[in-house]
Amino acid sequence: MRPPSTSDSFSTPVRIAQSGAFRALITMLVVSAPLVGCGGGSDADLRSYVAEVKTRPGGAIEDLPPLARYVGYTYPCDGVVPCADPFEPFFLEPPAPKCDPDCPVAGNNGLAPNFDRNREELESYPLDGLRMMGTLEKGDEFWAILR
Repeated sequence: MRPPSTSDSFSTPVRIAQSGAFRALITMLVVSAPLVGCGGGSDADLRSYVAEVKTRPGGAIEDLPPLARYVGYTYPCDGVVPCADPFEPFFLEPPAPKCDPDCPVAGNNGLAPNFDRNREELESYPLDGLRMMGTLEKGDEFWAILR
């Protein structure tokens, strides 16, 4: 058997980080390295700077700029531009037909759909496509704002 040469020692990989103690040592070095700069220093220069700043005379605080006055806008409501009341229905519903006792009804409860009525605006949109954005209130009535 021949003795190992210097070239042989560099070609064989050596596993240093196999033990848990080595990993713990590396972890402690990495964690404690940033703390080295925090200890032991004198803060006399900082205290003297703070004392010097406190002795400076205080300046005057300038006044806030005046607020712009709010000017409300009233929408015109004359004969040229029609005023739409958001609390009134969009479509006029025809009067309900009067039904005599011989009128056909669906089931025994007396309820039947009215296929001759005016459709509402929201019936043209799928229900999952509507999002509630807010509400309006007038008296005891609440209205939803949908998008």
